[in-house]
Amino acid sequence: MKKFYTLLLFVLAFFQYNAQDTTEFSSSNIALRPLNQFADGKLAIGGYVEANTNYFREDGISEGISFEMRRTNLFINSQISPKIRFISELEFEHGTEEIALETALMDFQLHPLLNFRGGIILPTIGWFNANHDSPNWEFIERPLVSEHLIPATLNEVGFGFFGKYFFTEKTGITYDFYLTNGLQEGIIDYASGRTYIPGGKTAEILSENNNGRLFQNVRIGLTTPFINRIGIAYYGGTYNRFRIEGDQVANPLNIHLYALDFQKKWGKLNILGEAAWSQINLKPADVGFMGSKQFGYHVDFIYALLKKPVFGFEESVINLALRVESVDWNMDLMPLLIDPTPTYGDQQTGFQAGINWRPVANTIFKFSYGRYQITDYLNNDPAILGSYQFGLASYF
Repeated sequence: MKKFYTLLLFVLAFFQYNAQDTTEFSSSNIALRPLNQFADGKLAIGGYVEANTNYFREDGISEGISFEMRRTNLFINSQISPKIRFISELEFEHGTEEIALETALMDFQLHPLLNFRGGIILPTIGWFNANHDSPNWEFIERPLVSEHLIPATLNEVGFGFFGKYFFTEKTGITYDFYLTNGLQEGIIDYASGRTYIPGGKTAEILSENNNGRLFQNVRIGLTTPFINRIGIAYYGGTYNRFRIEGDQVANPLNIHLYALDFQKKWGKLNILGEAAWSQINLKPADVGFMGSKQFGYHVDFIYALLKKPVFGFEESVINLALRVESVDWNMDLMPLLIDPTPTYGDQQTGFQAGINWRPVANTIFKFSYGRYQITDYLNNDPAILGSYQFGLASYF
């Protein structure tokens, strides 16, 4: 920690006279959403809506077609002063089945390279977690790695710093550094027999830490003329409750999650993706039965097939989209009692292909077909999952 703050102060002093005062400094774009301004720009209100139709079929079995009102999110932002702002997001999932305060934070602009953020934040684990709004993505389903390995959407109470510096108009660097309450013991899911990082999200992480040790999150991003965005990130800490009333009752167990994200645009083609690796400490009794190493990735290819007015929409764009992705929840070699040959299972691999229409930049109609192979813990013949989905998403 001391080394980090020393380096930060050095960088701040080095660039003191050259730093550019840009509008947004974090790798998160939550302050750049399209919003409706009121009270002379001091108050902004907006949101987005997402609805879709689903048809899933696994190994020839289907429950038919269903409609889903997946999300309605409301944004309320306030520019308290030129250097202080409040950002919030209230989420309604599946109608009103689940209501959650997803974001509620304060930003204090101290310097283009040193800005303070605190409250309910979105840790920058890769790119998707902090930039997950449905209208910005070409597929209805979120990437497997970003939802089932990186636990998006993960929101936590925490504090930290972020900043940005541009060396030239197209070359810059960003950083985010936060301390948060962190995930809890639900990571080890005995009911399913899977080590599942999103299971560590509980309501308690918005109110308290379960062991007195904070999680750390850091992301370093780079923008150049050759690649639009590339970032590396770390998120980790102690997830189990190893002390009760000051007495140590167990060994601390840690989780380390690493992520790489990127984006590159070539003419009409936009390529973006994310990969993540995890290392999870287990209790001695769980070693050999629960996965301690996990890996996943997704790569999206988006091609602007047609840019011309359609039905009177002058900014209309039709995109072709392809996503290839995979997640492996158990990369450990696990000898089974019934077979001395080392084996392992618990993966999902496949693709989605779709065609989308954006009548305007902030509204999208999506149609996609997906096909996945799902392998269980025992490495039996994979199940085949197919899907047809149609939906819409729009900022408002």
